[in-house]
Amino acid sequence: MTAFERLMYGGFGYGKICVPKGLPQLILTILFPPAGVFYEEYKAGFPNVTRIVMNFILTALFYFPGLIHALSGMSCYT
Repeated sequence: MTAFERLMYGGFGYGKICVPKGLPQLILTILFPPAGVFYEEYKAGFPNVTRIVMNFILTALFYFPGLIHALSGMSCYT
């Protein structure tokens, strides 16, 4: 079996790639923090819409305050 076949049909080593469940949301939050907050609120049923508005304001002021605010409220383990 060639290296290409191993990669295509099971991968190297143990044959599986472990991707955390919250990785797509984390990538979305890093790229655009308000979208991450919006998605988090969407999953919870929009209990706190002001959190989304606050994150838009913080991100508009500067990227890092919005990112810190978004990451502080993320729940990747649920």
